[in-house]
Amino acid sequence: MSKKGDKWNIYYKLENNHYKFIRFWRGSDGSFYVEFNRLHRPLPQQQFKFNIYFEDGRFTSRITEKIDMKTRTDPIRVSYHTTGTVNYHGLERNTIYLEELTNITRENTFFMISIPSISSLDKESEPLNSQSQVIPIENISDQRINIYLSILPPKLSEPEKIDGLLMACDFQLATFVVVGDYDGRTFNFGEQVPERTFLFQSPHEGHYSSPALSENDAFLRYKKIIYQTDEAIILEPNGEGALRMIFIVEMRIPPFVKVEFENSDHIIKSVRRSKVDIWFEVYDSRKKAYVKKAEEIAIKSTFLDARFYDDDEVPPEGFI
Repeated sequence: MSKKGDKWNIYYKLENNHYKFIRFWRGSDGSFYVEFNRLHRPLPQQQFKFNIYFEDGRFTSRITEKIDMKTRTDPIRVSYHTTGTVNYHGLERNTIYLEELTNITRENTFFMISIPSISSLDKESEPLNSQSQVIPIENISDQRINIYLSILPPKLSEPEKIDGLLMACDFQLATFVVVGDYDGRTFNFGEQVPERTFLFQSPHEGHYSSPALSENDAFLRYKKIIYQTDEAIILEPNGEGALRMIFIVEMRIPPFVKVEFENSDHIIKSVRRSKVDIWFEVYDSRKKAYVKKAEEIAIKSTFLDARFYDDDEVPPEGFI
């Protein structure tokens, strides 16, 4: 998978046509996002509750409750956060808690999409870009398919042996897996709902009753894995010339900081502090200008002070 922030579009290919399915991307804190790639039409929405049971040698389903919902046009999106918290957007669903993304050890299936047919998806009219992946559909009838989205451990040895595998994408922390099966061979949801109904299902409960990690712990563990270090991390200036220092552990309070540069004319300004990181800009006191080029910044040493003071607005001498 490419760098964080890149959005990958997944298409189905059927009879030389590309049909939009989902897009997915990774946030700066390691969180994983999936969005159903379909026009947001103001269509009627209902919530179904199914009873799944075994009959005549196979599983099938029956609707036990049907509730009319308010019409929504915002995108249907799932956010699987580094903490293990899974939120559902554009749908009325409970938040669930699965494994944290820094320690995936088993299957974490977080969403199911039942589509009436591949051709019921929106057809792509523009050329595909490099951030696209195509799932070819061959030798099958255009019928209802149930598609399951899961997070599995990273670097699976033989993902192709997963039954019904449509796609597997390793993104360093874990593997994003898409599996599908014919609805008519499994749950027969299509027999219970109008012909062109899209169904979206999320687990009622996750593996845990609360997040496996706090947001700060998850953030720091993720950065240590990505940068492969147990030391403080200082990132190069971003587009606005601000550097970011990420700590080894979460501090008791947002710490004061002192930075010594090889160039004695350089000082830090515009500091933004938290318990896990500090953003700062480098100012050249002789040139009266901010330094925005990474190659012009050479840091000799850094110091942090997270002690409690009577006046926590006044930093110790030399700190900011």
